[in-house]
Amino acid sequence: MAGIKEQNAKQLISYMRQLKLTFGLLFGNTLQLYYDKIDNNKPPTNICELRLNEDNNLGIELMKQLYKDNFSKKNFDDFCCKQLESKTREKEFVEKQDFLCSFNCIKHVRELLLIEYPEEVVNEIDINISRKKETIKINNGGIKKSTFFIYENKSFIREENESIQEWIKRVLIFLMKNNLLTEDEIERLHNKEYSKKAFGIQFPLLCDNKKDTIIAGNTRYWTRWTLGQEFVCSQWWRDKEDLYEELINNWINSITK
Repeated sequence: MAGIKEQNAKQLISYMRQLKLTFGLLFGNTLQLYYDKIDNNKPPTNICELRLNEDNNLGIELMKQLYKDNFSKKNFDDFCCKQLESKTREKEFVEKQDFLCSFNCIKHVRELLLIEYPEEVVNEIDINISRKKETIKINNGGIKKSTFFIYENKSFIREENESIQEWIKRVLIFLMKNNLLTEDEIERLHNKEYSKKAFGIQFPLLCDNKKDTIIAGNTRYWTRWTLGQEFVCSQWWRDKEDLYEELINNWINSITK
């Protein structure tokens, strides 16, 4: 079953608005429920995304709500509002968690410490904040910032003395084999600006046409090694390894949450 692309969701939202529909369903490798509180002037929202398996209690409840013989618009609105509230709370939770596990939070903690203690004392303290996948450290009062990513799956960890080129190849192979790269993400990896922001490189990470591997007269992609049908950018510079490593870790973390 095909994956759901961003353009499919945009098309559904457009139909819902044109036809003034309260809800819409989008089918792919998951089922997405879009709900429109028409009176709030906001676009329809994806209020839940369900995996298609037999033991999904939320999916069972949704099917019960949509069953023709006992459908009630009021009950269904209540169900959708409950899911919308849950999604809003989840988003707020993630935002707060991201702040608490961020460099800004560490700076905030340091500012609080400075209220009670002299700066020379605070500057001797190492402040560490950890969560499941990463530990953020700030040493000597903010002079040095380091981020260490801790993955449950060791396939993501850069090995000692492993080059950036070999690491990104290994990570991409693992992600592809384990179906962790969505169609939307693969499409984004063909975009130059997205790749620059995500990895710090000057070319799209992926291209699927051999003639596009040559840019300004030079080959910018591996051609003897491919990721399935995709060519992968080979332009990683030694003097930017620290930046690449941090950005790649951030990208892995974002797509494996």
